[in-house]
Amino acid sequence: MKGLTWGCAAVMSSALLLSSYLHAQEVYDELEGWVVYDDCCCCYPCEAGDWFFQADLLVWTAQQGDINSFITTDTRTSFIDQGGEQLTFTSSNLSQEGRISFDWNAGCRLGAGYAFCDGWSALAAWTHYHGSAHGYSKQSGAGASGAWKLHYDVVDALLASPYYCTWDCVKWNVFGGAKVGWIEQKMHATNQSLSVTIESDGETTTTNVISGTDFLHYSSDLTAAGPEIGLNVIWDIGCGFSLYGNAAGSVLNAHFKNKVNDEGEFSNTTDGITSSTANSTYDVTDRDHIFRFVIDLGLGLSWSHCCKWCGHEYPVMLRVGWEQHSWFDHLDSSVGDLSLNGVTLSAAVRF
Repeated sequence: MKGLTWGCAAVMSSALLLSSYLHAQEVYDELEGWVVYDDCCCCYPCEAGDWFFQADLLVWTAQQGDINSFITTDTRTSFIDQGGEQLTFTSSNLSQEGRISFDWNAGCRLGAGYAFCDGWSALAAWTHYHGSAHGYSKQSGAGASGAWKLHYDVVDALLASPYYCTWDCVKWNVFGGAKVGWIEQKMHATNQSLSVTIESDGETTTTNVISGTDFLHYSSDLTAAGPEIGLNVIWDIGCGFSLYGNAAGSVLNAHFKNKVNDEGEFSNTTDGITSSTANSTYDVTDRDHIFRFVIDLGLGLSWSHCCKWCGHEYPVMLRVGWEQHSWFDHLDSSVGDLSLNGVTLSAAVRF
């Protein structure tokens, strides 16, 4: 009995010593800025403040659907042979759209938010980006060239719910709020056309050339606002790393202001002698209110770490991901969608 008592005491003493060692090791790890967890789905280790800020570097390309139709070349050639009783007529209508190259450009996104004590959080973010493109078309002596510029500014004001854990290491939350956008597009194009007709009666040949140059200036200003709702999913894979994905949709009340200025110069030349010239001008401004749908998608890898400085804890998060933003029927159904996509590098801190 006495041996059993001493045995129990030895076991209890060993347990107390082991517990004290583990507690001391945990305190040491906390002082060094590290906390060790076996469960990859654990809570955030930092005792952080309520405010958080983020800054993103955007390396995107923007594309406007069917913009190639603004840069075209048009060439027509016909041959008429009237020799004896034989009449031959051959015509060819050649029209070629331009080749547009959309550039990769850098932009930025700045955001700030507040985390409430019950797990809810509020965030406001401003996205600023300038896109560009240039193109040309050349065929049978005719040619065209053009340039396109985009100014893109969007503000998202969101309220996010607490995170919910559904499966091991997977958590998700929903968010909603408002999206406001200001989008300006400008297009400049120079299009050339050429028409050649050759007539022969067996004795004389007449060559008639009609050439024209068209200067097109187009601009579109959009102001849009409406509700936004989305879903965010995070899969913790350990050591501070996680995979994330988010999707959001918006229905916006959009106000358009479109301007088109089209000036053309045409000439008619017969056997090298210009017989007539003509100029045309088309200038119109159009305003419209219409609803537009917007889809925002994101996918990437994030890394979180708890930094300690001057006795305070600061959670820091770094992200790299791919984003896709689609504004459906942005100008109208005939022109197509406005699409922005590319790589996003993000850094955020909470204190």
